Amino acid sequence: MRIAPGGIELVAVLFALSLATAIVGFLIPSVLIGLSGVFLLVFYRDPSRQPAGTGIVSPADGRIHSIDTGDDGRLQMVIFLNIWDVHVVRSPWDGQITDRQRRSGYRRPAFLAGAAKNAGVEYAFEDGLVTLRAGMFARRVRPYREAGSTVDRGERIGHIAFGSRVDVTFPSEFDRSHLTITLGERVKAGSTIVATKPAG
Repeated sequence: MRIAPGGIELVAVLFALSLATAIVGFLIPSVLIGLSGVFLLVFYRDPSRQPAGTGIVSPADGRIHSIDTGDDGRLQMVIFLNIWDVHVVRSPWDGQITDRQRRSGYRRPAFLAGAAKNAGVEYAFEDGLVTLRAGMFARRVRPYREAGSTVDRGERIGHIAFGSRVDVTFPSEFDRSHLTITLGERVKAGSTIVATKPAG
């Protein structure tokens, strides 16, 4: 099983600590530390994914938390990730990353409306945005790609530690009629089609 960057190091430390604790005779703490290592191993999993058809794919595993129109008139979608979801984030479309900014902000629970101002990393494309936002327990957003990079649809672009959210601002030619998902629906990163490209 592929593990997201940063996960192997944490798991190795916990397993080593678990072994050392067992050697000196502290069996219950050893088991608890070992179980924490197993949890992190599962949390940092990074399964292989392939888009299931044409169109824009979900950038994250989770549930569609909101679908709105932003102040600039563009369609926006928020995906909420719980602690059990895969937290590797993927590009929803082919394109060039024109800018990447780390945004400071709050660490509110990711399911609250105020979490739109949470700290995170924003990827700007030619005509769209993908923002990886930390939640109340998430302490780290790890971006994988730099500004100027060209990415394919479904390609890995980052990882968020623990509960969090991903915000998507669609290209300007998309509206609600192009969506193939509904509010509350569960989606998978790099696999679920969330919108189809307008004809022409």
